[in-house]
Amino acid sequence: MFSLYNITFSAGLQFLYRSEDSSDILSIVIAIISLILPIAVISLLSLTDSEEFGEFKNKFLDEFVCRNYFFISIIYRGVLGFLIAYQNTFVSITIVNVFLSIMFLMYLLVNTPYIEGYHNYRAIIA
Repeated sequence: MFSLYNITFSAGLQFLYRSEDSSDILSIVIAIISLILPIAVISLLSLTDSEEFGEFKNKFLDEFVCRNYFFISIIYRGVLGFLIAYQNTFVSITIVNVFLSIMFLMYLLVNTPYIEGYHNYRAIIA
């Protein structure tokens, strides 16, 4: 989850500066796979029973929004990293990134997805 900024930023740069030759197809395919894999793993985490991912799922409150904290966080980090790389020539994209960051911070402050308080503060600070 922490490397998702790097993955999405690299994929955004790959899509931005790709060439039209056939030699670039392999790197585009690998970039797409690297974007799909974290979402697939987090989807499995959200959809399976808590016995298979017990350590992760037992720390969250038993609400739909709180249980999907990782999925929402992955989507947020992926969109933020991709926008920073792919739309870096537009001045207004900084405002969009700040808006997304404030909205995610509000989500964390309102929902506090973890059972223990120190995990909530750690998620808000990180």
